[in-house]
Amino acid sequence: MIAPPNRIVVLGSTGRIGTEIKRRLGASAPVLGVSRGQRAGSPEARADVRDPAALAKLLRPGDLVIDASAAFRTAGGRTQAGLRVALESGAHWIDLSQERAGVVASSAFDAEAKAKGLALVSGAGLFPGLSAPFVREACQTVKRVNEVLIGWAPGQGLAFGPESELDLACQAGGQAKLLLGGEWSSRRLFGDRRAFFHPEPLGELFSYNLDVPDLELFTGPGFKSASVRVSIGARPWRLRMALRALERAAPGLAPQAALSKLRRWSGKPAPRGGGLTLLVRGMDIANNPQERRRAWLFPDAGEGLVATPAVLLARRALAGQLEPGAGPCLSALSVSELTSELESLGYRQRLGSLGGWQS
Repeated sequence: MIAPPNRIVVLGSTGRIGTEIKRRLGASAPVLGVSRGQRAGSPEARADVRDPAALAKLLRPGDLVIDASAAFRTAGGRTQAGLRVALESGAHWIDLSQERAGVVASSAFDAEAKAKGLALVSGAGLFPGLSAPFVREACQTVKRVNEVLIGWAPGQGLAFGPESELDLACQAGGQAKLLLGGEWSSRRLFGDRRAFFHPEPLGELFSYNLDVPDLELFTGPGFKSASVRVSIGARPWRLRMALRALERAAPGLAPQAALSKLRRWSGKPAPRGGGLTLLVRGMDIANNPQERRRAWLFPDAGEGLVATPAVLLARRALAGQLEPGAGPCLSALSVSELTSELESLGYRQRLGSLGGWQS
């Protein structure tokens, strides 16, 4: 087990998710908030955390860094830059990265982290930190997994986790490799526009979709499925901002079809409240279709939901109960502890099956 950290350093501490993390951990250990900006009268440290050298000057051995910013999660694998700073500083690291390639690649630091007695956990946000335990549990109940659908409705005032719609829109011209019908093929990262059916009161929401190739990011090696589809129901004003910024800053980056989609979706009304819905579809041992459903609903914004995996991991680290090593946040958290924590925060859980949602 790791030595308990003596200080928590929260990157992106003035954002909604960073603020939530500080609120829930502030009584457990000294907390240093770090942000690029600085509010009047705020004790936050100010630093350009996009600069590894600037971040390294703030850290000291034994720190626990929680990265709730987007500084090291731009397209191109910069997730590893933050992990490298932590290793060189002798600090433990938890990030909320949603950059798939960077999260998967974090396992490359495992041997070095173990040698130094450090815990480096990547992806401890919605994907895969919160989604993975529930997807893993559902996969155990079916013989073959055909499809995993994840719907995220951010709610009022909250972007797509720590990332922004612009980050996603700028990937519109990219391609993802998918295992379809037992053969590998390619599909646009930006996906298409479809209806996603959350339980009431959210109901049917039109979302834009991202496809990823398999279940490795959610379950580790050993599972394959036709596809994992993430549907994000964005607030219209955020889509309009993303559209303007994308057209102004990178007019040749995204195809016109993707820009047209953004224009159409930006006119849709914003949903009331939000939620995270997970559907795992497959076949049982008798080749009968099966579906496992789980949703977490909230009335306003979901920063508490997004922050929960990182908060639980930080509490475990403070108790000296994290194993040294590096890799994605896959099996570190259990369904029972996530459920208990989310229910204590007032989030409402819904369960369902192929027959629909339970009352």
